[in-house]
Amino acid sequence: MTQSATVLTPPHSALTDPMLGRTVLGRYRVIKPLAHGGMGVVYLGRTEGAEGFSKPVVIKRVLPQLVADPNMTKMFVREARILSNLHHPGIVGVVDFGEEDQAYVMVLDYVHGYDAGAWLLHLKRRSELVPRSVAIQITIRVLEALHYAHTLKRPDGTPMQVVHRDISPGNILLDTEGHVRLLDFGIARIANEANEYRTQETTFKGKLGYAHPTLLARGEPCPETDVYSTAVVLFQMLAGINPFRGNSTADTLGRIVTQPLPRLRQYLPDAPAELENVLLRAMSRDLANGYGSAANMAEALRKVRGETEAALNTRMAEVFSSDFREMPGILDLEPLEARDAAWRTSILDLEPAALRSTPPRAPDAGSEPPTVFAPPPAATPTLVGDPTVVQTPEVARGQRWIAIAIGGVAVALVAVAVALLWKRETPPAEARYVVVTKTESEATTAETETEPTESVGSQDEIPTAASAAEATQKHEASPAPRAKEGASSGNPGGAAVKPSAQLLTQRFSRHQGRIQGCFTSHPDLAKQNPNLQIAFKVATNGSVQQATLIPSALASTSLGACVLRIARSANFGNLTESASFRIPVQARVQ
Repeated sequence: MTQSATVLTPPHSALTDPMLGRTVLGRYRVIKPLAHGGMGVVYLGRTEGAEGFSKPVVIKRVLPQLVADPNMTKMFVREARILSNLHHPGIVGVVDFGEEDQAYVMVLDYVHGYDAGAWLLHLKRRSELVPRSVAIQITIRVLEALHYAHTLKRPDGTPMQVVHRDISPGNILLDTEGHVRLLDFGIARIANEANEYRTQETTFKGKLGYAHPTLLARGEPCPETDVYSTAVVLFQMLAGINPFRGNSTADTLGRIVTQPLPRLRQYLPDAPAELENVLLRAMSRDLANGYGSAANMAEALRKVRGETEAALNTRMAEVFSSDFREMPGILDLEPLEARDAAWRTSILDLEPAALRSTPPRAPDAGSEPPTVFAPPPAATPTLVGDPTVVQTPEVARGQRWIAIAIGGVAVALVAVAVALLWKRETPPAEARYVVVTKTESEATTAETETEPTESVGSQDEIPTAASAAEATQKHEASPAPRAKEGASSGNPGGAAVKPSAQLLTQRFSRHQGRIQGCFTSHPDLAKQNPNLQIAFKVATNGSVQQATLIPSALASTSLGACVLRIARSANFGNLTESASFRIPVQARVQ
């Protein structure tokens, strides 16, 4: 019997996902979508208890069109059942599970960070590698979680032996406190499981570039095959490349089965021979020659780690926190600050949001989709509502809430003459537009439709959000230099693009979480100045040459100073020509 879902309807567009704002399983509020996968949708949510108690969670729900598919439903239920037995700090745990409106809902721990696949792509675009000791420590943490799952026993003492089967960078979550967690046990194997599930498996499942050769011949997944996959992930973190991934499925298969085992020092000449030997043993094609258990490989890695565990835990927290602040601007991710603000938001301010969690992945980012030799159709990326609407926390003073929208997305973009560009009058509230003026020609307009900025893959991934995501992309951007401190570059080091209203608005919208902070920190000034414009002059390298406020008097206020500080630190990426334009920002005070 299902629980009835309570709905508080926020004032937003009819295009909104109908799940947004709902309370599921009696106490979990759906805040915003994070990822859209082959089996379901992943949402950011929060628990709601007495006296204002709340905490963030992740909510997974089977896609409506798959509810009637008994196989999909069984897989979803099976994953929840497996997770209910796993209680380890290195595994994303299940909080609750139930049925809502004839569809199953799973509530999971929220992780405040990104997956390792996204982080590896970020480092690749900066032409950097994971620091050696950090890569080893991440791997040790994964192996510790795997050893727990592999050696798990049922209450009656019989081995449960949970084999993950899908170890890859996209299924390893890293958070800002330096923790490492495994997720996605959707295709895990359990010892002595009922034959019903096993007989349904007629194809290889997992990510091909990380699979042991025995699995390609329909061999049994076992703890040793998880250890092998973990070793490939470590090799990729250290060398910056997965040596088994080819240009096609046939090429990848050939490399896995026949290519001589890769040697780390061919890619990383200064790597210790002892570390190379650990990888050679762990990646052996003969499982009998491997480490035999995750604990054995973890112990071997501790001997070549080079730093103490305590020192590395501190270092990882610093590295992750620093890189995760920079990643959203480079990979077009949702900033963690914006996600944190979203789950704290009053229900009256909930607005539509784009499905964004995981960046477009290059092949070497570790985000290839699960391989079944008859690949399933990829999930279609879903865009829900207006991606530039910022979800803001409740203002403490009185019962006022402030929601901020950066103008120019999903609204009419109105062209005006060049002579009007620096006109100081404030436009009426309904005139939400971006003016893009070429340096030597008249102003132009852009298309009014928004486009999703990333693809979402065919596998459910828990973002931090995420997860997500996970996501696939067929092209790979070239490596790029590190962005300036505090900057959010649209395409650093990439090919120059023609400035347009839609492009410039989209790139500045990445700062919406920080702009939101200015307004929520100054609620009285926000009420007095609900409409303002930021006038930009931007060079061809995307740097801001000048940023001013309209009305200009606002610049002398604490609110104006906050907005200008963010605007002047922005970067719009390489452009074919310099541009002058205005971006209206509207604060709604309720």
